[in-house]
Amino acid sequence: MIAANLYTYCANNPINFADYTGESITAVAIGITVGILLGGLAGWGIAKYFNVPEEDTWKYIVGGAVIGGFIGGCAGYALGAGSGAVLWSGKGMADAAAAFAKQNGLKVLEQTLRGKLLSSMAKVLPYKVMRPLWEAASARFLMSYAGKQAFVHVFITAQAYENMKSVFNSVEMQVIADLGLKIIWHFVE
Repeated sequence: MIAANLYTYCANNPINFADYTGESITAVAIGITVGILLGGLAGWGIAKYFNVPEEDTWKYIVGGAVIGGFIGGCAGYALGAGSGAVLWSGKGMADAAAAFAKQNGLKVLEQTLRGKLLSSMAKVLPYKVMRPLWEAASARFLMSYAGKQAFVHVFITAQAYENMKSVFNSVEMQVIADLGLKIIWHFVE
């Protein structure tokens, strides 16, 4: 077991913080794995450089792997947590929201593993089948930022804003209200 605390992904507070998208824990696991490999390799290189006897080389490898795993896990957590959510609603808004998110170190749902999977499924399944899946994914995406941000950016057209049946109005607005997030509106014609 790499860590004794199974709740490090949520700052040891699984009641108030969660990782509904699975992005943080995946990033931490990748960071730890890469850190162990690179740290162990660095330890081996240091042992060879300083002509450490063969029977003691393993100590350098293990030490490097432990230090590398710790640093990699921290880096993975910092990168995987993301720093904020960007929502969009309306025709043509997906690209504008994704570009804004990328430019500002934020994320749209479609940039998550779940969003990518749903986007692939949407190519072959009708919207009637996909809508409940998108609704659930969108709610979980927003909830994953609970306690991590005070606001959410929303790219929306006037038509989508007035459409009470849109995912934004029927699901996302309620989650935003429940989380107490402020909205930064980006109205686009």
